Amino acid sequence: MDKQAVDEIKQHFVIVAEGLESKIELIAEGHALLRADMKAGIGGVKTEVGDLRSEVNVVRLSLIHI
Repeated sequence: MDKQAVDEIKQHFVIVAEGLESKIELIAEGHALLRADMKAGIGGVKTEVGDLRSEVNVVRLSLIHI
């Protein structure tokens, strides 16, 4: 293999590596957004569960006084 062929292979590898790096960065960003959305969703569910517990306790107390 001559030097020109080696240089072309190296250049092709650099281009492929840069493309992969960009795609990996996009995946990482998407993963971070997904985690943030999941945390927010879990927080909302925890709030709703707390509200339901409060309502159940109100019903429970009203039944005790019947």
